[in-house]
Amino acid sequence: MLGIDQLLTTGDVDLSGIKIAQVIDNYDPLCIERVLVRVVGVHDMSNDVPENAIWARHMAPSKASSGEIPDIGDWLYVTFLNSEDPMSIIWWGWLRTVNS
Repeated sequence: MLGIDQLLTTGDVDLSGIKIAQVIDNYDPLCIERVLVRVVGVHDMSNDVPENAIWARHMAPSKASSGEIPDIGDWLYVTFLNSEDPMSIIWWGWLRTVNS
């Protein structure tokens, strides 16, 4: 199934709570402010295959879809809406990092 790691099919992954994800693509073919992400602790972060990722919707889409979209490589806060459904995920904020 697209977007689901092998780990998710075993039931060993906890989808509850706040997670951190990295944006791997920000071109949403549906134009509804989604980004393609890999979630730390859920996806294999070193696997560059696009199927090893999931489309995350923005929690509060902007009016007329004019909002700022995260860049590829950005880190986001994400939450699964249903801990039983690994395809129901939203992103709701950027993780601030300090460049050294």
